[in-house]
Amino acid sequence: MFKRILVVFAIFFVFANLICFNNTPVFEEYASAYTVCLDDNSSCGRFKTVTRLTYALNLSRFGESCTICRQDFNLHEFIKDFNACNVFIESTADGTNYYLYSDKVKYLKIINGQKVNLQVFVGENRVVLGTPIIFAGY
Repeated sequence: MFKRILVVFAIFFVFANLICFNNTPVFEEYASAYTVCLDDNSSCGRFKTVTRLTYALNLSRFGESCTICRQDFNLHEFIKDFNACNVFIESTADGTNYYLYSDKVKYLKIINGQKVNLQVFVGENRVVLGTPIIFAGY
């Protein structure tokens, strides 16, 4: 009986490690807390702020975002890290939105007939990163 319990525990342990280590946030290098979009890939989805530890437990994600200080961010390095292509740029009164596409990111949204899977909002004091776009606002 002890061996069966040990086998079940070992299987559970392996499964848990696979989920945690193969399920990392897209913006892991940029932040320690993330807002994930659950249930729907639109602004109507349910949003939840999670840390790296609880990120892996939210398996039904349709996107994610994070906010960082502008002084800690370099757009050119970000584009290089993701090997991203600029799709289009949009200026607003609050800042500038960069819509990008990268083969390294699994999420996808079609905007004006173009593939987009990364959005970067650069404001006066902060940067918001989102994939495929920023759903929860900025």
